[in-house]
Amino acid sequence: ALCCSVDAAAMQVAEAHGHVQTMAHTTQPASDLDDENLRGEPQPLQTGEIARAIATRLHLLSYAQRCALALACADALEANAGAIEAAAAFDLDAGMTAGLHPDLMRVLKTQAQMISAISPDAIRRASCEPDHLWRTVQILPVSPGVMIRRDHTPIGLIAVDFGLYLVSVPQLVAYAILTGNGLLLTGSGLAAHTSRALATTLAAALDGVSGCVFGGVFALIDVSVDALRTQPQFSRHVHRLIVLEQHGVEVCGRVAGPIRNELVARPLCAELFVSTRVVLVRSTAARRFCRSDAAHTHVLSCL
Repeated sequence: ALCCSVDAAAMQVAEAHGHVQTMAHTTQPASDLDDENLRGEPQPLQTGEIARAIATRLHLLSYAQRCALALACADALEANAGAIEAAAAFDLDAGMTAGLHPDLMRVLKTQAQMISAISPDAIRRASCEPDHLWRTVQILPVSPGVMIRRDHTPIGLIAVDFGLYLVSVPQLVAYAILTGNGLLLTGSGLAAHTSRALATTLAAALDGVSGCVFGGVFALIDVSVDALRTQPQFSRHVHRLIVLEQHGVEVCGRVAGPIRNELVARPLCAELFVSTRVVLVRSTAARRFCRSDAAHTHVLSCL
């Protein structure tokens, strides 16, 4: 019954966005991985618009239905562990042939081993968390009969540079699904085959549950993090940029146009995928009081 409900929502997406069916997958099948495929010209803005459009339809689903999509990703990772390991072995062989630094080789090998061992359980734990969407996180009284309420809402389109940290990719996709956001992923070219194998596996899992629609809620793109951060054609569309680093997570937000730094060294968690909406709540008596501009100014100055 749950799958049928998800399929019904998927049909609404297909009717509203007829072009999504052909654009849902932005990755190549794992069996077709080669250097020529990896040199394909990316279309990040187009895929970003599609991802965001599909993400808005995630809001039509209940939290249980969004969890079902995330859990399908966990099951697919376990079922396709062999294909992902084969892609990782290809990247390791290529790195060894190219004389990659031993430290980088060690990171690649460790990350590849951790994907199947850690990612499915991490997704299942995330699916057991309370729903973060539309949740009231704070109520602040500012005057008699007047309160400020802070709610969690989706961000829109999030771009993540995961670098060599492949084990984070399934969790990023799961958090995007659970919080109703579109997602653009970019990583190191040293792990390109593994990244594409992961993306293909996850997109196929989402399409298998939802009728060939929600697999396009995320896209793997070949754009540098510097371009996402500084070039207006990207920064205008990306609402939050997350960069995974060795010692933490860098989070950047769009404020009045450019991408700027907001937060550094915060662990990967669902809170990174939600925004905060401030709502002014007034009683009937307070509404009469707040009709004057002076009263509005006083209340807003308390934010």
